[in-house]
Amino acid sequence: MPTTTPTHWILDWDSTITTHDTLTPLVHISASSPSRTPSQKQHILQEWNRISKAYVDDFQNTLGKWKDERGESTGTGDGGGGGGLAREKEMLRVLEDVEERSLKRVCEARILAGLKADEVKWGAESVVRSGEVRVRKGFGEFWARLSSLATEREDVSAGGQEKEEDVGLTILSVNWSRLFISSCLASSRPPITFPTASIISNELEGLVSSHSDTTTTANFTTGSILSTYTHHPNAPPLILSSRHKLAIFESLLSTADTSTNKKKRKRVIYIGDSPTDLECLLAADIGICMRDQDGEGEGGGGKLAETLARGGVRCVRLRDLEGEGGDRGAGGGGKVVTWVRDFEEVNVWLDGRRD
Repeated sequence: MPTTTPTHWILDWDSTITTHDTLTPLVHISASSPSRTPSQKQHILQEWNRISKAYVDDFQNTLGKWKDERGESTGTGDGGGGGGLAREKEMLRVLEDVEERSLKRVCEARILAGLKADEVKWGAESVVRSGEVRVRKGFGEFWARLSSLATEREDVSAGGQEKEEDVGLTILSVNWSRLFISSCLASSRPPITFPTASIISNELEGLVSSHSDTTTTANFTTGSILSTYTHHPNAPPLILSSRHKLAIFESLLSTADTSTNKKKRKRVIYIGDSPTDLECLLAADIGICMRDQDGEGEGGGGKLAETLARGGVRCVRLRDLEGEGGDRGAGGGGKVVTWVRDFEEVNVWLDGRRD
């Protein structure tokens, strides 16, 4: 039985809804564009390898320098030093510069320049069909469940009965292209038609009209990357980090709280897999860490699990949440978040809810 408590679900994309990061498949779409010559394709792939290596080197050097300044033991890992959540958040702020420099390299290398919207759509269909991009088990059922709740709400409204909105769903991602995300979902089996306005991410300049959210299929992207979330006064110029995600998360809650037709704030459930999701997980009523393995620090979600552990945040399996006091996110003082391996576990948990 699905939960009836008004709930806003906010989900990360890469390695949360999908099984792996999807930036490399997006680069492969660019390299495989019919307009590319063989030498251009080779150049794009070589540049991407260079950018990826530069990112790792920059990450390790920046982290090592920061740890030296704090008097912590040196090394390429990001553990140690104590300090709890305050240290983890400070570290994320420092590493934010690494993300900005990496994105600058991507834009300057123009590895995505020249792509058309239709090529992104066709390319997304290709990488989904080949298995290079996969959605996690149970996500289709999860999406259908929430869509069904929305349909039931519309039916009640059509009958003249006043009914509070039961469910909301937003994707909040640092990915470079909202069009790519929506196209991957539309190409999945069964297709998932996700409202574009409910996907908050970055976008390739030129693929979206400057006057609306509609794609401009005739134009080429410049290869620069911009945020699609620009209408809020506290919106970050780009979505790259945990801090940027938290600012958008808080603006979404602020909008919901001040809505004239809302009787009470929705419960917020956030699902993510990486340190860029940390602060949203802590701010949510229920935070869910997507993890590929049972053990701490193994597989997908491993870095996030390590970050939570260093910050003193207990991470229990979602199915055991009731034994931990019910709906109690880390932001509520209990410092507990939950974890799952896929959306099948989320669906089972929802089936067992009675609130």
